[in-house]
Amino acid sequence: MDTHMEQHPPGLYDFQPPVKPSTSSGASVESTFQGRQVTEYQGESSSLKEEKQSTGTRAWSSIKSIPREISIFCRAVGKVTLIAYYCVKHTLFGREFTSQHMQSYLQRLGSAYPKMLQMVVANPHLLTQMVNALNMTEAESDKLDGVIRDVLDNNPEIPISVPRSILDKAGYKDHSVERHIATGTIGSCFEVKKDEESLVAKVIPDWKANDLAAGLKSIRMLLFIMPKEIRMTIREMTDPFIRECNLKQEKNNLTAFKETLEKTAKEVEIEADALPTSIKLNFKVPKITEAVDADNLLIMEYLQDGFTLNTLTSPANQQLRSEVYEWCFGEPPEDDDDCEYVLDIVHSIAKEKWLELALKHGMVHGDCHPGNIMVTFKPGGHIDVWFIDFGNCVTLTPAQRTQYPDVVRQLSNLVNPFVTTPLDQTGVDRLVDTLWDEVAISHRANTPEKKEKFKSRLIEDLNELRDLDKVIQRFPVFQRLVSRANLQDPKFQRELKIQILSLVSARLSACCLLEGIQLPPSFTHYINAHFRAGVILLKARKPCPGLDS
Repeated sequence: MDTHMEQHPPGLYDFQPPVKPSTSSGASVESTFQGRQVTEYQGESSSLKEEKQSTGTRAWSSIKSIPREISIFCRAVGKVTLIAYYCVKHTLFGREFTSQHMQSYLQRLGSAYPKMLQMVVANPHLLTQMVNALNMTEAESDKLDGVIRDVLDNNPEIPISVPRSILDKAGYKDHSVERHIATGTIGSCFEVKKDEESLVAKVIPDWKANDLAAGLKSIRMLLFIMPKEIRMTIREMTDPFIRECNLKQEKNNLTAFKETLEKTAKEVEIEADALPTSIKLNFKVPKITEAVDADNLLIMEYLQDGFTLNTLTSPANQQLRSEVYEWCFGEPPEDDDDCEYVLDIVHSIAKEKWLELALKHGMVHGDCHPGNIMVTFKPGGHIDVWFIDFGNCVTLTPAQRTQYPDVVRQLSNLVNPFVTTPLDQTGVDRLVDTLWDEVAISHRANTPEKKEKFKSRLIEDLNELRDLDKVIQRFPVFQRLVSRANLQDPKFQRELKIQILSLVSARLSACCLLEGIQLPPSFTHYINAHFRAGVILLKARKPCPGLDS
């Protein structure tokens, strides 16, 4: 057991181990030009650097010397020019567009584009429009999700010297950098030691933060040539990205989340006849070990023997599931279903805890998916459940805690593709009144005629998404879901409904923007986070053992 854990070192964030291609010079290959410079020239003398500098390197050095905003603007223009070249290459000259092209282009364009496309893939409406615009074949569109995931997961490892430099500048020279743990699109995690205690340092190199900012600015430039609905939707999706570059804000979010968690019952005990003993869940967040006053460094406790739910539920990790099950309950599982049963319970209770924190205390974790839930198994049925990655959090006012979930509940009741009854017109009227009169903070034209037009557009969208056959045929992501399960399976129905409700939230935001209704940023943030967490609210929420008293 212990040996296996050592072979699968736990990371604080759900990053996949990076692929580190080798080059003739022995340097790791970075996904952006700036990254290559960080790796290739680390530790060399000035004279050697000057000898190796190409025209592009000298140009980049010149850009770095000008003010940051101007530098970011210049780089954004460069990315737009690169995209224009790709469009000319494939549109005017007829070169076939393949998934290999997409992978190569995303690596050159930097972190903002794969992150944006990851959200586009999760939105079948936008995905269909993008596939049509790129003239991709059905086979190539099916590969798109895997290509984007591969680009996001296989981020080149940054050199140890980078966190060493960041730690030194922040005044933590007594922390030794032991090893690289994982690298994400923006941040990278390293194991560091202080007085023989292992800690985790999350760092964001300046060039990565600047690259994301330039990528976002270039995306905003490109949005001007896109249809208004797509422009508004993508703008809202990309707004939170830049916050992920500020680890000082993430530290504040983590502290606030931990304080809120302390107000709830952290321990939950679940009795299950199918298990050797009851499950005792203990909800936690990583402890900040150093009061770092920097926006590119965060030092936290090292989670020993921790695994994300994504890791444990992966088909490739059946043996790992079996080992942690035996370690926790003292006997091996009869089959893999026992392991999955335990993980389903953990995930379900974690979602209930997320909902409790949001509805009762107004603290919303904006990215609470299985990759940001870590679990540590201990003997006797004890399981520590860790919420991680607090880059996107929002705090709701007491009024919003009631108002926002009420909108989600109305949407959940209205859009059920597994019922054949007509759309509830009374429910639609209530939803329109709530959005128009209570949630909206401004209107382009607050007139009865405009409100009626908004209602008509909303009904059209809701009816389209209630037709299960059309939804499955139109959107490839749903076709893939259907091919994996039976439509009569309740678990599958719930998964599909979550996907459709995520699409509803995007269509709702686009509908409001098109009709001149300005919603609070916290509303859009909350509703996206709600379905990201995989929570469905119906007419009456069933109590959850241990959380509802």
